[in-house]
Amino acid sequence: MEEDCVHPRRWFRSDAEMNTQTRLRVHRIALAVNPSKSGADGLAAELEACAHERNIETRRVDAFPVPADGLKGYDLCCVLGGDGSILGVVEAAARAGVPVLGFNFGALGFMANFSAEEARSIVPAILDGTPCTIDRRAVLECRDATGAKALALNDVVVKTLTSRLARLQVRSGAHDINDYYADGVIVATPTGSTAYNVSAGGPIVHPHARAIVLTPINPHTLSNRAIVLDEETSLHIDLRSGPGEVLIACDGRYVFDSTTAFPLQITTSRELRFPLIQHDDYSHFHVLRHKLQWTGNAPFRLSR
Repeated sequence: MEEDCVHPRRWFRSDAEMNTQTRLRVHRIALAVNPSKSGADGLAAELEACAHERNIETRRVDAFPVPADGLKGYDLCCVLGGDGSILGVVEAAARAGVPVLGFNFGALGFMANFSAEEARSIVPAILDGTPCTIDRRAVLECRDATGAKALALNDVVVKTLTSRLARLQVRSGAHDINDYYADGVIVATPTGSTAYNVSAGGPIVHPHARAIVLTPINPHTLSNRAIVLDEETSLHIDLRSGPGEVLIACDGRYVFDSTTAFPLQITTSRELRFPLIQHDDYSHFHVLRHKLQWTGNAPFRLSR
């Protein structure tokens, strides 16, 4: 019997693999502040004062995305904005291994789970040594034909810029998956499954799943549906229609030149994870019910 049959690979990571209770030793804090959010600047000033009382160095960042080496040497990054602002620190935080604490000033936050009011209690607690729960999320690594690389916490999107459909060949290693005739394709992480992927009809995937999702955008053939793949899958995407007709985006920011980018290679990074601080009692299902306003658990009443 093959070893894989004796010890089948789990599709979900255990809590021990994903969540760790960690007591941070904080000497330097980066404050990534979205100035367009009302109240963000004021809260940043309060957190700076809190840190300075403890002789902790702070630096404000208000340009997104933060450069890939922009968090090197920091021990904590507080993001004041929302999920979009968190996406702006993904590559820098993943490369530096800096935990990110997100405070939500937006309307719909799946990753920025702390409120501005909670900042006034949780930040002092962390700085004083209270352990916090760090959730290490998978990220995608996208490499173009020249070898240039970009990271994505949510998704890599290849999409047309005009009303014309693109012909995109997608392979897994030596195996053809499909030639899509569509507006584009989305390659999403479990974290990103609730973003563009779900709007395009893709499935919601628990963030601890060992998976990636391939979802076509408005495919010409209606039988072309989203596919859930093992996270160790290496996807190759080639453009079969004329170059210059598509954009390539990682977490919503344009990357690469489409005239020289193809074929793309997209994999789950083996070395890097995005360290996101969560509530100790965090429940992804509670977030889904609350943020997506699910009502399926409402009492059932028979009509007469």
